[in-house]
Amino acid sequence: MEDEVGVLLPDDYKWLSERYGPGDFDGFMTILHPRSKFWPTCLVGAAERAAELLVQMPQSLRKRVPYDIDHLLAVGKTDNGDTIYWVTEPEAAPNEWTVTANGARNTKWPHFEGGIVEFLVAILSGATRLDVFPSDFPSASPTFIAEADPETARRRPRARRPDPSTPEGAPG
Repeated sequence: MEDEVGVLLPDDYKWLSERYGPGDFDGFMTILHPRSKFWPTCLVGAAERAAELLVQMPQSLRKRVPYDIDHLLAVGKTDNGDTIYWVTEPEAAPNEWTVTANGARNTKWPHFEGGIVEFLVAILSGATRLDVFPSDFPSASPTFIAEADPETARRRPRARRPDPSTPEGAPG
């Protein structure tokens, strides 16, 4: 995986990935995962797409990014289209990387001095608030929901519609 991404990854991220697997936090925030079976939440594919979007950003917006875009590596996303990035400096010391986020519809880039696990703890506990996230996130009791396996996930069965020819309450 590190070969595919092209950099060493932080130890706390590896720990998080091994312990939790793919999924989302509080039904809103997803940390990209190396083994996700869904391309939008797989670290390699999603990080590559986020890098493409940064490169394609108009120069007027790129000037507002307070980081060298070559030192931003997507590590998470939200249901609102916000992206969470590692600031990959120093590149050879991934355990020193910090975290930033960018809202999908704004030019704010709040910075978090810590790794991805510290970031999650701070955000989900409410100790840190980033104004790129909605005011109702996180909930009072945030949870982690494991990603469903697309091979075994089934659609919920549809509720049976009453048969109009059967009187209400009669067995259908």
